[in-house]
This record gives sequence, structure tokens and C-alpha cells, in this order.
Amino acid sequence: SEREGMSRVVDEYLKTTNFMDLSVSSEAFSYQDLLEVEQISDIRKAELRYTSNGTVRVSGTDKKLEFNFIEENDISKMILYEGEAYSSSLHGIWIDRDFATLQKIEVGDILQLTVDSTAFSEPVKGIIDNPDHMFFIIDETYVDAIRGAYGYAFLPASEYPGKNIKYNRIFVDISSVNNQFYLEKKDKNEIKRMAERIRSFFKRNDLDFVLKQSDGGFSSISEDMKSSETLGTVFPGLFVLIALLGIVTTMTRLVNKQRTVIGTLKAIGFSQRKIVFHYISYPVVICIIGCIAG
Repeated sequence: SEREGMSRVVDEYLKTTNFMDLSVSSEAFSYQDLLEVEQISDIRKAELRYTSNGTVRVSGTDKKLEFNFIEENDISKMILYEGEAYSSSLHGIWIDRDFATLQKIEVGDILQLTVDSTAFSEPVKGIIDNPDHMFFIIDETYVDAIRGAYGYAFLPASEYPGKNIKYNRIFVDISSVNNQFYLEKKDKNEIKRMAERIRSFFKRNDLDFVLKQSDGGFSSISEDMKSSETLGTVFPGLFVLIALLGIVTTMTRLVNKQRTVIGTLKAIGFSQRKIVFHYISYPVVICIIGCIAG
């Protein structure tokens, strides 16, 4: 079915990108925090990220851009569409495909950027998509996702233009959770349990968690799938009901018009069964032809 086909595509996308199982946000995380989180049992891998909103100048106008400064690209990996694959040793920026298309940004362009009140420039190394941004709203001035009006980008942490980078997010890959679209109950419980373990480990009040199943893009696609399934169940039943009503109405009018004929048939010896079969054969034949024709 269409729904199953879409599910397989989404599932493959999440597996290919190793979509995060949960992310933790705080004012600042250190390398020591990362190492200690990775020591928690059942955590396969964790990565630091610094995310901050800034701007990029395009055709003389400043456009909003979410900056993601990273070192590794193993959890919620970028999908490269054009340019060079990400490497922490490269100098440059990897930018959102929708934003690049609408704003006519190409690989090799030099972009004038501003983040944390610091201006700098970077060459475009690649055009990418990222699973964390399947449903992306950059700030509260937008109530819905508008692809291309604003964008997101990834850069190596070494490209941060400020004095000291303060990582504000940790992305976590849990070894006991499969990266699949349809999470089982035990997977969801394991993600929740891991979030509580990390919260207990840090003993801080400023932690915010985004679980895989509650991520904006993941939940949006799930709801769309459920809506499609509901429509796929309701509409066929509705069409069958309308067809049955049409047949009943047509046959009732036909029988009422032919009462005299039916009386004559009975008078000359036709049985009740033969007369009923005669009139029932009309809708049956029509249904068979309709089924064959599709």
C-alpha cells in the first residue's frame, strides 16, 4: 500500500542517517561531560553540538540561519546532495538544500555570516539534508515550517568565530534501540529510561530532553501516516455505503414501476424465487462488470 511504501522510505532514511534516539540540551556541556555520558551502559555513542541562530547575507538581505557546530557526523548524519562530504578538518559550511535552492546558493559560494554577534565568512562545501530538521521552525516568529525562507547549516567546531565554543547539546545513540520508524513499546520505554538516567547523572535543573518519538519531524510524519491510514479505512467504506444506497434506491424504483409486470408473471406461473432472481441479477451483473473493469 501507499502507506507501507512511505513507511519503508522513512525507515530507510532514519537508518541511513542514524537518527538520534534522544538529545539533551543545557547551557553548556564539556568534553568531560561527553566522556562520562558515553560511559553509561547501553549508550553506543554520544556527540556534542553547539546550536545557535544567526544570519547569512543573501543578495543584500540578512536571512535567518541556524548554525550547528559539530566535530563528528555519526548521529543524525547529514545526507549530501552536492559538494564534499563533511570532515572536521575542512574549512567551510554545509547548508540546507531547501534554503540553498530558494536563495540560489551553490557549492563554492563565499557566504557572509553572523553568529553570536560575530561576523565571519565561509565557503559552501556542500548542500545537505538532515533528519533533525524534517519539520524545522527556526524561532517563535513562525507558527509553521516554511521551507527555504530560513535555513540551517553545519560547520566544524573549529570554524566557530568566537573565543570559546560552549556546546549546548548532546546527541545520544542507544545500543538497545533500533533506528526504525515504528518504535516498539520497549524501545520507547528504553529511551525514556535513558533520559531519566542522564538526568540523574548530571543532577542539574537546566536539562531539556527531546526523545526520538517526540521529535517534531518524527511525530509529524507519524501523525500524517495515521491520518492516511484512517482515510484509507473510512473512504472505501463510505464509497461502498453510497454504492449500496444507490443500488437499493434504483431497485426499489424499478420494482415499484413493474408491479403490474410482476403480477402478470406470477399469474402465468412464475415462482417467487425466479422473479426475485430476475431482479437481483441486475445489480449483481453491474457489480461484476464494475469489479472486472476496476
